[in-house]
Amino acid sequence: MEQIKITGIVTHTADFRDFDRMITILTPDEGAIGLCLKGCRKPNAKLRAAGQMFCFADFELIKRPTGYIMTGCSVRDSFFELAMDLERMQAAGRLCSLTNLLFEAQEDAQRELFALLLSAITTLAHAKRVNPSEVMLLCAIRMLDICGYQPQLDSCVACGAPVGAGERAFSAELGGVLCDTCAGQDANHIRMSAGAISSIRMAMELPNTKMATFHFGTEIRKQLQQAISAFFSERLEQKIRLD
Repeated sequence: MEQIKITGIVTHTADFRDFDRMITILTPDEGAIGLCLKGCRKPNAKLRAAGQMFCFADFELIKRPTGYIMTGCSVRDSFFELAMDLERMQAAGRLCSLTNLLFEAQEDAQRELFALLLSAITTLAHAKRVNPSEVMLLCAIRMLDICGYQPQLDSCVACGAPVGAGERAFSAELGGVLCDTCAGQDANHIRMSAGAISSIRMAMELPNTKMATFHFGTEIRKQLQQAISAFFSERLEQKIRLD
């Protein structure tokens, strides 16, 4: 047996039996860790806080060949404010689900993904004036950049020709913008304004600490929610919602 200490965020919970709970902890160094917290749903359980969604803490674990056992938890932030705002809590939950999926496929990007998720949850919980949909969308676009999933925006993804500065066709299936000649290659393409394309570029370059200061226009946000959701759904082969 090996005793380890990790810092992580609880990104998934599922009740099990009468008082147990299955949890997933994302960590910057150890990846995703799944374990069962025995008796954590009892009122006076020692590890009750560790079984709460979004718990950011230092966890003490025993690593065994058959899995992990938690022996201690020192909470850094419970983000309890999320429970008082349904929209913020839903946005944080969807970002956790998306990060869980990306952790499985992007081992080299786990440290950056963890830092981004922590910044997003912190912003959603503590920023006074913030639109949860904007934070979720911004975070998703930053995830594309971190994971190397950047869509092709400067030239047609089908023929390579430069595209104009106006409205463009965006193909989630093909992975980027299409020129007018090639737009028919994807019957499900999405029309995106030049402002939406520009917003993607700016969002990818934004530091995590500035997340609460970035804003999308209403129409641009709608376009990007549709486009980025479809783009992720294609790459991860399952439905992803960012609205």
